[in-house]
Amino acid sequence: MLPNDAPVDTSADGASSVTAAWSRRGEVLSVALWISFIVAGVETMVVFALVDPVALGFDGLSPSLIALRPAIYAAGFFFFWLFAFLAASLTAYMFESGRQATPAAADSSTQRPSIRP
Repeated sequence: MLPNDAPVDTSADGASSVTAAWSRRGEVLSVALWISFIVAGVETMVVFALVDPVALGFDGLSPSLIALRPAIYAAGFFFFWLFAFLAASLTAYMFESGRQATPAAADSSTQRPSIRP
């Protein structure tokens, strides 16, 4: 049984699926995760295109440590993802808290005067 306010999406073949609305917090979280994932991927490509983690001055590394190069790339990616997510989350938090702190736009005293030439 469907709730009264649950939107139903019917495809061309007649099958229907229920789509649930996301909460505002869920939307903000998913956008922050997705954007930070993309940024971390770009950061990883740029940093590891310029810096080889094995060639940072570790002479005489054993072959087993050289084989850990993909693990270093993965650790770098997750490190970049964490900090990009923290930055995106902080930005979203400040944006939302600023939106809640401002009064409604219906008040004409808070609107900026228009400048006409």
